[in-house]
Amino acid sequence: MNVIVIKVGKRDNLEIKKAIESIFDMFLPKIPVKISQILIKPNLCYYSDYSTGETTDPIVVDSLIDYIREHINTNSQIYVAESDATAMRTKYVFKALGYEKLAKEKHVNLINLSEMPFTEVKLNGYYLKTFKKPTIFDEADLYINLPKIKLHPLTKISCALKNQYGCNPISYKIQYHPHLDEVIADINSVLKPGINIADGIILKKMSGPFYSNILMASKDPVALDSVVAKFANYNPRKVRHIMLSSKVGIGTLNPSIIGEEITVKLRDKNLSYSLARSTKKLIYQVYKNIMNLLLKIDCF
Repeated sequence: MNVIVIKVGKRDNLEIKKAIESIFDMFLPKIPVKISQILIKPNLCYYSDYSTGETTDPIVVDSLIDYIREHINTNSQIYVAESDATAMRTKYVFKALGYEKLAKEKHVNLINLSEMPFTEVKLNGYYLKTFKKPTIFDEADLYINLPKIKLHPLTKISCALKNQYGCNPISYKIQYHPHLDEVIADINSVLKPGINIADGIILKKMSGPFYSNILMASKDPVALDSVVAKFANYNPRKVRHIMLSSKVGIGTLNPSIIGEEITVKLRDKNLSYSLARSTKKLIYQVYKNIMNLLLKIDCF
């Protein structure tokens, strides 16, 4: 499977829209006219502004919406989706990160997956035996996974596979952290994006955020994440959720890369950003205790 890497000249709607056009021309050259409902899932996991490199840049979503209106279906219904998390509520994150304004300007719908109807899907996963799949995923004619390229202390990197963890409508997601890699693979065995477009406009290195102005894309989330892992100086086979996902046939660990050569590494090879498993368990337990206390006193 191919992964395309595109360098945009600057953080600009027109530049990004041209890049998105190239992505669609490569991966989805013939889109059926019948497409009327399109679901977009950015990474809005917390209240961090796009400038931090932690959440999907709204200009990428804005440019994608423009492309859809101009090239796919002018009258399509577009949904931008996120779900509640242990320490985040979607209705507040949409407002805080400018998505309410974007939705009004672009006439798109914001939806909270935690408040949507769902169907109980049975699976023989690494950890999950059932998954509450929001029905919007079955109703949408095209599902676009729009993750953020970034480092993550629990999973080493976060991109296409990890972004789908946020499609779990259960808000108390911290309960899955001791089995996070397994749960990510399980969810990806259920949800199948039509395309994955990764936002690398602003990236966060150990030293802080910087403009990289790249987009990566593939129909294969494992292939895409394998390239991102190498970009972060990790062996994809040593990134557990990528390896687990490849083992159940979600995608390939050996993609072909088309486009720009990446010269700047996201992580210095000599610096470790991930945590040892024993440390993860300790942090999880402390965090869980704090969150349980906050939930009891209704802080969210």
